Amino acid sequence: MTQVQINSMVEALTTQAEKQGLTSAQLTYKPPTLGSETSGTTLTLCNDISCSLSHAFGLDGSIPIIPIALFVIATLFILIYSIMREMGHPHTKTY
Repeated sequence: MTQVQINSMVEALTTQAEKQGLTSAQLTYKPPTLGSETSGTTLTLCNDISCSLSHAFGLDGSIPIIPIALFVIATLFILIYSIMREMGHPHTKTY
């Protein structure tokens, strides 16, 4: 889009918003603050290790069982693999 097209679109949207009685304060994005209620959810502080792990894996920290479950599954996988190596399982032999 050219600058002229963008400017005309902004003008049209501004005119329509003014007709509906909207102000610029109502249209400006304001990020939610901690503890404020937005759309039925409340943001909480993240202070424990499971919450930090959730953020490290890209999760929002609302369900701390997910990183714990990932840790348990990874630990079980390492344990099973080491037992298979000890028993001489044919899929784990190195050549």
